Amino acid sequence: NHNSSTTYTLSNSNLSSAKITALWYGNGLIYIGTSKGVNFFNGNSFMSFHSSLDLRNTSISCIYATQESLYIGTTKFIGIYTNNDWQIIELNQPVYCIEKHQNQIYVGTFDGAYKLISNQLEEVGEFSKVMSLKSWAGKLWISDKYSGLHTFDGSEIVLYSHYGAGLNSFTIINSNLWGANVDYLIEISNNQEFIYY
Repeated sequence: NHNSSTTYTLSNSNLSSAKITALWYGNGLIYIGTSKGVNFFNGNSFMSFHSSLDLRNTSISCIYATQESLYIGTTKFIGIYTNNDWQIIELNQPVYCIEKHQNQIYVGTFDGAYKLISNQLEEVGEFSKVMSLKSWAGKLWISDKYSGLHTFDGSEIVLYSHYGAGLNSFTIINSNLWGANVDYLIEISNNQEFIYY
């Protein structure tokens, strides 16, 4: 049984830049953030995202998409693209992550975690440098750079573990939550058992 693969480069892919800064999968597409805008991959070909907002000189740090909207985080703002129109929320600070939890959009930035309500940011707790967010097991999991891994159920924030500080990314594998940074890997099972690698 032979598996084939294809290597994509700037010359054969129509990517806007070879410097890929963010990836997100949803709605049957791979969303690709680059140092020069947003691209999509549908499994067969790449498409550049074109709109009234010039993203060619904007480094995309994170992407999230729903059926209705595309959310992008950059070093300076959050962009929300809905119905062929952009709403921009100027922050003048890096946006590290965007996640949907209980039908609300949450944003992790250099200054903390925020809930996005009617294109306004409402602070969630007191965090510094929120590196990653993940909706899992009925809670929003928040990793900030310094204090650890926290859970938020919509009203209360609880410190889960100091070992979850500075997790750069989360993913769900076999119903378990995995988190990673440059020093270690963690796994949390559905019954909340914590494994540190």
